[in-house]
Amino acid sequence: MTRRSITCLLPNPRYYKYLSIAWGMIILILCLMPSNDLPKADNIPHLDKIVHFSLYFIWAVLLLSTSDRYSWNLRPFILILLMLLFSFFIEILQLILPLGRSFSLLDLTANFAGLAAGWIFTLKQMILQ
Repeated sequence: MTRRSITCLLPNPRYYKYLSIAWGMIILILCLMPSNDLPKADNIPHLDKIVHFSLYFIWAVLLLSTSDRYSWNLRPFILILLMLLFSFFIEILQLILPLGRSFSLLDLTANFAGLAAGWIFTLKQMILQ
């Protein structure tokens, strides 16, 4: 029996797989932008962590809700683990590249929380179907 997806929550394009890949690329680009190119929002506390959580939440929902439909052939746990490794890789790049950015365990924590919340959201949607 195959796992049901939550693609009913999204419009019905033929290119979910590419949308998921594009979202991952957007995350990579945003996280590797030089710090002086980023907008400043000092009046909103922890906005950076909210953005990290949101980016990874959306990515988890996109990937997990379409993994069956497009034969990724990976279990949800493996996808989450790969996305977390991607997140760690980005943090390492921020440390070694001259971007004015730094490695942050709090960013990794926000990324993981977004991935976990996306996984839970996707599972709840599948159960409700």
